[in-house]
Amino acid sequence: MNVEIGIFDWSLAETTAFAARLKAADRAEFLGTTGIAGAAAVAEAIRRDISATAQRGGIAFGARIDGVPCAVFAAAPDSFTSDSASIWMLSTRECEAHPVIFARRSRLCFRTLCDMLPGVETFWNWTQDTGCPRTTRQWLEWLGAWFSVSEYWKSPWTGERFVKFGLPAERRAACQ
Repeated sequence: MNVEIGIFDWSLAETTAFAARLKAADRAEFLGTTGIAGAAAVAEAIRRDISATAQRGGIAFGARIDGVPCAVFAAAPDSFTSDSASIWMLSTRECEAHPVIFARRSRLCFRTLCDMLPGVETFWNWTQDTGCPRTTRQWLEWLGAWFSVSEYWKSPWTGERFVKFGLPAERRAACQ
């Protein structure tokens, strides 16, 4: 098995095929946070988000297993003077089939994001609070995440509750 991670450069067709193979948990979380469903619409939203990430001074990586797109990671500063950045990741069932390899590579990807955005002290986003797969929470904790005890919101599309998490950039040294 060959795993490659590089700057996001997938075609629309590759992004659409990737969106069709999203893990069920990632598909549900995407719907809950955006209200968007269906592979074509999800692919277009991913490409818009990556473009917006670049415009905000951020970076996006695409991962492939044996040449097939399997994960996308992105982070963008909240502003040009901010010490925080939003971060997100989506992956496919192929990543679920190789959890140890995927976890190690995602840790290296987080370290690279930290190194490429040196002014960022905390990366943050929202994740499902209830119904969040235990593996997702464990993976975030393994990366060094903390979970807010007071910052929540309810999805207007699915009714699910989401909790804010943060990844301190100081954890980059542990991500080797």
